[in-house]
Amino acid sequence: YVLVTSQYENEPLRIIYPNAREGCRPQLDCTNKSEAECAIALYYDSDRFIKEGKKLIDKELYLSARVEFMQAMTRLVEAEIRVKRARLNNYNDYKIITQFGLDYKVKEKIDFCNEKINILGEITTGF
Repeated sequence: YVLVTSQYENEPLRIIYPNAREGCRPQLDCTNKSEAECAIALYYDSDRFIKEGKKLIDKELYLSARVEFMQAMTRLVEAEIRVKRARLNNYNDYKIITQFGLDYKVKEKIDFCNEKINILGEITTGF
């Protein structure tokens, strides 16, 4: 199997699925959601990939686990972008983000995923 990723400047890493007809589809449907609501949804959506990654580590399926953490990272980076936009563009979104502590929580999970991706990369490549 081949894993193809794509990343443009100032955008999150995207995993390109060979059977995806539209190419890079949105990670989450944020239609009719504010930036803050979408960021929160992306934050929570990353949890399912992190949980799956942890399960795969327990099974010693390190490359698959790394892909799960990469998918979590794509959602978290997109959430981070939306948090920044929300802080600048909408006072109500700013209040939601501040009350939820979303900027800190997203950054914390990004750091966690980065660490896992790097460790699993060392395990799978030997470097």
